[in-house]
Amino acid sequence: GVAVNHSKAKAFYKKGESKGHYKSALNLLLLENQEIESADEWYELGEQYYQDENYLRARVCWRQAVKIDSKHTEALYNLGLL
Repeated sequence: GVAVNHSKAKAFYKKGESKGHYKSALNLLLLENQEIESADEWYELGEQYYQDENYLRARVCWRQAVKIDSKHTEALYNLGLL
């Protein structure tokens, strides 16, 4: 297997996220929130980021919610607003 240096990975993804790169934000959030399994948890995390005006992270979270539950109406609605 390949050994992953989480601190180097996070630094790399944070740099990309700071430039507005969706994939970097996605990978960073997945690293930081490995315990999240449900669509509702991703949705709620997205709500927190939206309230903090971090729209990139909110979008990532809501897309993760929809990936888990393609009929998650709140996440779909919020994605439509962004």
